[in-house]
Amino acid sequence: MFKFNYISKNFVTTFLDKSNKLIINILNNLNFRNLKDKSKFLIKDKRTIIIAFVIFFAIIGHLSTPAFYKNSWLKETLKNQLQNLYDLEFNFSDEIEYAMFPIPHFNCKNVKIISNNKEFATIESFKIFLSFKKFFDKDKMNIQDIEIKNSKFVIYKQEIKDLIHFFDKKINENELVIKKSKIFLKNKDDEIYLIVNIDKIISLYENQSQKNRLNFEGEIFNNQIDIILTNDFLYKDLFFEIILKEIRGKFLSELDYSKKINQGTLSFLQSNKVYNTRYEFDDETFKFYSEKKIGNLDSYNGKINFIPFSSNINLNLKNIDLKNLIGDNAILTEILKSNIFSNENLNYNFNIKSKDVSNHRKLKDLDLRMNFNRSTLNFDNSSLVFKDILLMKIINSEFVNRNNRKQNIFCEIEFFINDSDKLYKFFQTKKIHRKKINKINITFNYDLINKILNIEKVKIDNESNDGIESIVNEFNKTGDNLKNRIDLKNFFNDIASEL
Repeated sequence: MFKFNYISKNFVTTFLDKSNKLIINILNNLNFRNLKDKSKFLIKDKRTIIIAFVIFFAIIGHLSTPAFYKNSWLKETLKNQLQNLYDLEFNFSDEIEYAMFPIPHFNCKNVKIISNNKEFATIESFKIFLSFKKFFDKDKMNIQDIEIKNSKFVIYKQEIKDLIHFFDKKINENELVIKKSKIFLKNKDDEIYLIVNIDKIISLYENQSQKNRLNFEGEIFNNQIDIILTNDFLYKDLFFEIILKEIRGKFLSELDYSKKINQGTLSFLQSNKVYNTRYEFDDETFKFYSEKKIGNLDSYNGKINFIPFSSNINLNLKNIDLKNLIGDNAILTEILKSNIFSNENLNYNFNIKSKDVSNHRKLKDLDLRMNFNRSTLNFDNSSLVFKDILLMKIINSEFVNRNNRKQNIFCEIEFFINDSDKLYKFFQTKKIHRKKINKINITFNYDLINKILNIEKVKIDNESNDGIESIVNEFNKTGDNLKNRIDLKNFFNDIASEL
């Protein structure tokens, strides 16, 4: 079927540019005095007009040639050539349409791609652009570029390795563009464990640099991500750049995969700071460690198991500023708000340890644990020491995120009192209220979006009373938070007065 499509902006720009150059060239060879005479000559000379029409219709006829081929022959020819290019099986179910503008191309709909006897992709819109050079050979389409739109790709876990090896050789010299599509990653039970939303992917082999190149713009784990990948498959050298727009960070990496255990370096850039990491991996695990050391320990390290997927990441620090870690605009708070790690198929443990706390001389031995399992995030078993007075430990917690509109931390903290006399002295509690206590339990709910703290329950040595509950209710009514030492002192002394 033959039809004309709309003319793209690029085609119009190119056409006008070339036309403009042609007109300027003609005018440069003419002068004002003989312009009128030469114009009359061209009009009078009918041969000029005939030649112009012959050239025009010859070009149109040449470009329209593919419209007259049988659809069955066309499908078979395209199928064979695409299979040779990508080592995949292509099935064309509908009629193939041909259009000349902006570049001669075939329009195909409802195309299916088969790999390893499984349906690898279903494509709503599949365009094959033809090259002007050797425009149409007898038995071969001169494919220039391919554009895929509104497609669904299904990749199984066991096929990821094959997909990686696809880039370990010369890939398509034609530009392959994928737009507005999705990738579904499935396990062997046909369950989806990850969905990748594609805005745009461009892949091709660059003859000049002799490297494979892949540009990705899309969404992974509900976060917008850009990826630029270049691969020198001859020397087994890969470089990629990952831009995380949600946290304004960037990863840069170089990888040598010429040996059985692949080794590389990774740099994370954020707010003019650079963190360098060494890493290595094989088919089963991925290990990494920082170049910077804290004593004899890595500043950070971790291990990720691929099957089944799990991870354990550790961060060791000399000292830490809690305000920069868990304050209203701190990095951990922003990560929680971005929901970057909230995915039901992730399973990880993230631990932060610090001997000292820089903004409070009495706080030490911070052990913050983030545990994520099947879409549930908690901070259980995190602890912090308040000098020789008490130990704070999170015994039950959960982070709840409802479509980024309501984000709450539910938490129960247990305070193990080593010396209640020193505790009372620190808070300047009146002596008549200083009763020996061994343990304090506080349950609260903190709204990350509105920054509101709601205390649900306070128990002293596993007991509460009407007076304590009244103080808690009054605190919640005011909507105040425990923002400083004075607020905390007043709240504690009010509770102590009811013991």
